[in-house]
Amino acid sequence: MLALGVEAVALAALGLAVATGLRAWRDQHTPAHLSVVAVTALAFLSSALPRSYALLQGQTWGPPWQAAQLRWLALLLVGVGVVALALRDPLTRRRRSAG
Repeated sequence: MLALGVEAVALAALGLAVATGLRAWRDQHTPAHLSVVAVTALAFLSSALPRSYALLQGQTWGPPWQAAQLRWLALLLVGVGVVALALRDPLTRRRRSAG
């Protein structure tokens, strides 16, 4: 259960990253609608990747499982990084202050 938690947290972080990115950089008033579509697409596409890049593995032990967990952790870090960038310095502030 703990190993699947990385996948769940990564999907949640990517959903937040899409929502905060759309809100900060595209002035979307309802970014949750598009972020739900993005997370659903990611969940479906993660099972369609080739076996060597798969994020979802059938076995829960050994190197393939550990590699999948590292890939989910990388996606988690990308999501957290995008959220941090969107909250730190949104491009909309620059556009509004220039105008």
